Amino acid sequence: MTAKEKAQELFNKYFAVAESIEWTNKETSAKAEIMNDELGPDVLIYWHELAKKSAVIAVDEILLLITLITYQPTIDYWQEVKYEIEEL
Repeated sequence: MTAKEKAQELFNKYFAVAESIEWTNKETSAKAEIMNDELGPDVLIYWHELAKKSAVIAVDEILLLITLITYQPTIDYWQEVKYEIEEL
Protein backbone atom coordinates (compact mmCIF):
# COMPACT_ATOMS: atom_id res chain seq x y z
CA MET A 1 0.00 0.00 0.00
CA THR A 2 1.40 3.40 -0.92
CA ALA A 3 1.65 6.22 1.58
CA LYS A 4 -1.08 8.10 -0.26
CA GLU A 5 -3.41 5.09 -0.14
CA LYS A 6 -2.72 4.59 3.57
CA ALA A 7 -3.31 8.29 4.22
CA GLN A 8 -6.67 8.09 2.46
CA GLU A 9 -7.58 4.91 4.34
CA LEU A 10 -6.83 6.49 7.74
CA PHE A 11 -8.68 9.66 6.80
CA ASN A 12 -11.72 7.68 5.64
CA LYS A 13 -11.86 5.76 8.92
CA TYR A 14 -11.94 8.96 10.95
CA PHE A 15 -14.33 10.73 8.58
CA ALA A 16 -16.73 7.78 8.87
CA VAL A 17 -17.03 8.45 12.59
CA ALA A 18 -19.37 11.36 11.80
CA GLU A 19 -21.91 9.02 10.24
CA SER A 20 -21.48 6.24 12.78
CA ILE A 21 -22.36 8.23 15.91
CA GLU A 22 -25.49 6.89 17.54
CA TRP A 23 -26.86 9.60 19.78
CA THR A 24 -28.33 8.00 22.89
CA ASN A 25 -28.96 11.27 24.70
CA LYS A 26 -31.92 13.15 23.17
CA GLU A 27 -30.65 16.53 24.39
CA THR A 28 -27.24 16.00 22.82
CA SER A 29 -28.85 14.70 19.64
CA ALA A 30 -31.05 17.80 19.40
CA LYS A 31 -28.05 20.10 19.88
CA ALA A 32 -26.12 18.24 17.18
CA GLU A 33 -29.05 18.56 14.75
CA ILE A 34 -29.25 22.31 15.40
CA MET A 35 -25.52 22.72 14.83
CA ASN A 36 -25.70 20.65 11.64
CA ASP A 37 -28.62 22.76 10.39
CA GLU A 38 -26.74 25.99 11.18
CA LEU A 39 -23.57 24.83 9.43
CA GLY A 40 -25.39 23.25 6.51
CA PRO A 41 -22.90 22.03 3.90
CA ASP A 42 -20.07 23.55 5.97
CA VAL A 43 -20.49 20.72 8.46
CA LEU A 44 -18.55 18.57 5.97
CA ILE A 45 -15.66 21.03 6.15
CA TYR A 46 -15.66 20.64 9.93
CA TRP A 47 -15.72 16.83 9.75
CA HIS A 48 -13.01 16.86 7.07
CA GLU A 49 -10.66 18.89 9.27
CA LEU A 50 -11.50 16.82 12.35
CA ALA A 51 -10.79 13.60 10.44
CA LYS A 52 -7.46 14.97 9.17
CA LYS A 53 -6.34 16.10 12.61
CA SER A 54 -7.38 12.77 14.15
CA ALA A 55 -5.50 10.79 11.50
CA VAL A 56 -2.40 12.96 12.03
CA ILE A 57 -2.58 12.27 15.77
CA ALA A 58 -2.68 8.54 15.05
CA VAL A 59 0.33 8.78 12.73
CA ASP A 60 2.21 10.92 15.28
CA GLU A 61 1.71 8.15 17.82
CA ILE A 62 3.02 5.58 15.33
CA LEU A 63 6.01 7.79 14.54
CA LEU A 64 6.78 8.15 18.23
CA LEU A 65 6.74 4.39 18.74
CA ILE A 66 8.83 3.78 15.64
CA THR A 67 11.33 6.41 16.71
CA LEU A 68 11.89 4.36 19.84
CA ILE A 69 12.67 1.36 17.68
CA THR A 70 14.61 3.51 15.17
CA TYR A 71 13.85 1.54 12.06
CA GLN A 72 14.41 4.27 9.46
CA PRO A 73 12.50 2.91 6.42
CA THR A 74 9.34 2.57 8.51
CA ILE A 75 9.76 6.08 9.94
CA ASP A 76 10.08 7.50 6.43
CA TYR A 77 6.91 5.67 5.34
CA TRP A 78 4.81 7.00 8.23
CA GLN A 79 6.17 10.52 7.77
CA GLU A 80 5.05 10.30 4.15
CA VAL A 81 1.61 9.02 5.26
CA LYS A 82 1.32 12.01 7.61
CA TYR A 83 2.26 14.38 4.77
CA GLU A 84 -0.37 12.81 2.49
CA ILE A 85 -3.07 13.20 5.20
CA GLU A 86 -2.21 16.87 5.54
CA GLU A 87 -2.52 17.25 1.75
CA LEU A 88 -6.10 15.86 1.69
